[in-house]
Amino acid sequence: MLFSLSRGNLAPRMFGKLSKFHVPFTALTISAIGIAFSIALDYFLGSTSAYLDIFGIAVFGGIFAWIMILLSHISFRRKYKKENLKIKYPVKGSIYFSIIGAVLLTGILISTWFTPGIQITIPSGIVALFVFTLLYLAYHKRGNKKVNKGVDS
Repeated sequence: MLFSLSRGNLAPRMFGKLSKFHVPFTALTISAIGIAFSIALDYFLGSTSAYLDIFGIAVFGGIFAWIMILLSHISFRRKYKKENLKIKYPVKGSIYFSIIGAVLLTGILISTWFTPGIQITIPSGIVALFVFTLLYLAYHKRGNKKVNKGVDS
């Protein structure tokens, strides 16, 4: 995945380089470090706690992504309505479904705070979101905006 993201210029370029044997060695090494980190987390926190921490990040990510999709759809529909542009296949009331969906997903996300076993969802998700945002900003601050066309390095 790191190799493919790098080739699409969505991760540092070094992850998209191939060794002399045509293997993405750097990307594989970073992935192996991630697996080693997961094993260490499992060892020191216990398998149940480590699983719930990782599961919490995944749950937060999935729900957060869908909330952002629905909010983007609401913004899109309002912009087109404001500019009186015609949408080829409009769905009447679809903006209301998006609002309802965003509210319900937000409620589900909040309910994880009170659900035994997955209370880690919000704290771990916020930390992960913060870390990924910093990594994204640092990466793009360096001027890595040009899309890599997938040329072998």
